[in-house]
Parts: sequence; structure tokens; C-alpha cells
Amino acid sequence: MTFLRRIVNRGVRELTAYPLATVGSILLMIGLLGGIQLAHRIGSLNLLVIVVISLIIMGIVALRVVDRELSKHF
Repeated sequence: MTFLRRIVNRGVRELTAYPLATVGSILLMIGLLGGIQLAHRIGSLNLLVIVVISLIIMGIVALRVVDRELSKHF
């Protein structure tokens, strides 16, 4: 439980320390969700696959960046 609390505290600190990155990541997620809805509405499976793969890749990159930044601070 303390480990989870520590992660939440780090996350809150990161969000308050980098507000521009937080806003950018929220806008990116909104854009990707919009892309998934657009692909679903059009009915194009190829577009849906491309959006999902890009979402996975960006998630992995974001996790690596956050991990690197957190290891600098702690």
C-alpha cells in the first residue's frame, strides 16, 4: 500500500512539475480516442489498426520517459 501511495505522490508531483507535458498528453489521448472513433465510424479496419498500434507505441515511449525522469529525481 505504501508503494502505491508513493507512486501516486510521484505522479501528482510530475503532473504539477510539468503542466505543459500533462496538457499535451491529455490532448494526445483525446486525439487518439477521436481517431479510434473516426476509424470505427468509417469502418476501416486498417485505420483502426494503425491508430491502436500508434497508441501502444506512444504508451511505451511515455512510460520510458516517465521512468527516466523519475529515476533522475528519486
